[in-house]
Amino acid sequence: MDGEPPLVHGAVMQSRLRLAFGLLGALLITAGTELPGADTSDWPNWRGPSGIGSTTGKAPERWSADSVAWRADLPGKGTSTPIVWNDRIYLTSPAEGQDAVLAYDLAGKPAWETRLGAESEPRHRTLASSCNPSPVTDGESLFVRFRSGRLAALGFDGKVRWQVDLTERYGEEKLFWDSGTSPALTDRLVIVSRLHGGESWVAAFDKKTGELRWKTYRTHKAPSENDNGYATPVVVT
Repeated sequence: MDGEPPLVHGAVMQSRLRLAFGLLGALLITAGTELPGADTSDWPNWRGPSGIGSTTGKAPERWSADSVAWRADLPGKGTSTPIVWNDRIYLTSPAEGQDAVLAYDLAGKPAWETRLGAESEPRHRTLASSCNPSPVTDGESLFVRFRSGRLAALGFDGKVRWQVDLTERYGEEKLFWDSGTSPALTDRLVIVSRLHGGESWVAAFDKKTGELRWKTYRTHKAPSENDNGYATPVVVT
């Protein structure tokens, strides 16, 4: 597009943004992605602080059972990605039939376990669990989402600050595969994408209270299964 006038450039970019919204669910604008108190060892969300995975080039290319520093048994089949903040590891896992959030220190010693309520059995047991979405933190709270429809905020001590039941409020999520989209954060909001074979939307909930702040519906039609969305929203500056 070199040599094209600015107005043409702008029109093309606007078209691409509209297309991205239709395919991926949302394009979210925020003031920045740097978190207060973060250091190079922190990994606050799925795919890391940059949203594109490791940028250090130090990630291992291969794993083996003999190469790990330690292992810890989970209470259930956890398929979410752990996050790391201030020398603690946080992840989700089923625990005796309930959705649970777990904390470990960097040596693998359990710190606490918080159970939030009944889990939702995965549709594909060999591939998933009730705890596919990964936690996310802003350095002040932990935010988690589960297949059951449970969306919650916790403190770093494991105490629940608020909890919203999306299934009770908006109905069952009708996906061909199992839920896997993780929450995303702006400075004040928790962003949730719910794109399935029913009422579909991208919504924002207040990080402090869990109250709904806005909700944008998907307005286009798609063939069955193609209307399912599993991607985590990405916040860009």
